Amino acid sequence: MDPVSGVPGSGSGPGPEVGGAGGDGNRSASGTGTGGRRIALIGIGLGLVSSISYATVNALLRSVAGEVDPFTGALIRQLPLVGALALLALVLRPRAMRPRAPEFIGPKLALTLLAGGVVSLFVGNALLFWALDWVGLGIATAAYLGGLLLGSALIGRVFLGERPARGELVGIAFIVVGLVVTAVSAQGAAGRGDGAGPGIAVLGFVFAVVTGVCYATSNSLARVSQQVPGRFVVTLSLITLGGVLGLVLFITILHGGKLPEAFTELTGRQALVLVLAGCANGVALVSITVAVRYTTVTTVSMLNALVIVFGVLFGRWFFAEPITATLVIGSACILAGVVIGQIRWRRREWRGRRRPDRRTPAAVSPLDEAGIVGCRRRRGDRGAAGRGVR
Repeated sequence: MDPVSGVPGSGSGPGPEVGGAGGDGNRSASGTGTGGRRIALIGIGLGLVSSISYATVNALLRSVAGEVDPFTGALIRQLPLVGALALLALVLRPRAMRPRAPEFIGPKLALTLLAGGVVSLFVGNALLFWALDWVGLGIATAAYLGGLLLGSALIGRVFLGERPARGELVGIAFIVVGLVVTAVSAQGAAGRGDGAGPGIAVLGFVFAVVTGVCYATSNSLARVSQQVPGRFVVTLSLITLGGVLGLVLFITILHGGKLPEAFTELTGRQALVLVLAGCANGVALVSITVAVRYTTVTTVSMLNALVIVFGVLFGRWFFAEPITATLVIGSACILAGVVIGQIRWRRREWRGRRRPDRRTPAAVSPLDEAGIVGCRRRRGDRGAAGRGVR
């Protein structure tokens, strides 16, 4: 799953370049008149579908988080994506797979992307299972989104040389406050009656934050890869392959070389839920990838940040998780940070003070669980997207 970040320097998940070399990725699909409004509404609808789909993935995982082995669950949920990517590679035969093509991904970058997959899909997804079980859906969703946003901003600043604007720093401050308040809410998760003490609840919150940082790491690597257009399928495939290989190797060692034993421990219901989570993640991935072709990346970013709202509501409706004042305040602060990180740049455009047209690949979506959208946009719109590879 991959919520979209709204802070500067957020890493980009794999995704197609939008707008082309001469287009404006943040305006390419806006259009004018009635037709333009209809096109924008399509993008908004797809953005909402993506947000709801990611929340559905989290809810499905929450329903089996305390029943299945986190590593086995993380592996099975990737199988639908593995199948889809294998089919795309066979049908499309991307130029990034051809050694003589300029888009070709060399061995060094390929190994780096494989390592990014291990970090996000192996470590991150396994930690998310524990977080969902120990602190619940609402808190875990808010915590991992906050970790994704902060991790993306930090990685962008330290490793990619991206300096946040003043308004974006204010957004980051809101996110930090939101995480602190959400941590207080996690203390109350110990009273849900599932036997988790305060220490376990706080550890679950930390795991959720670390999950977001793991997603941010692979997203940033995907962003570097997609500085050359035409690498979406191969970049996403390598990240997914790295996570799957790491999980298979670890599970095999864990079961004394008998990998099939990990699957025989699952019931039919549990396996079905995990596969459905993988399929829902695929729907989210496709929705957000197509959405940026019909509306601005900024709009998609804000819509995907609603995954926090849906996470809190789903937690209440399906798992009877309490909606406490601290959870509401913490989630609201994180959402405010996303919005502030976007609005500052748009105000500059309205005043007619535009910066030079320096474009960099956009950040987006996983995570999941899969990285999401990459598109070309202005430097000032740096935080327009960012989804965790899930």
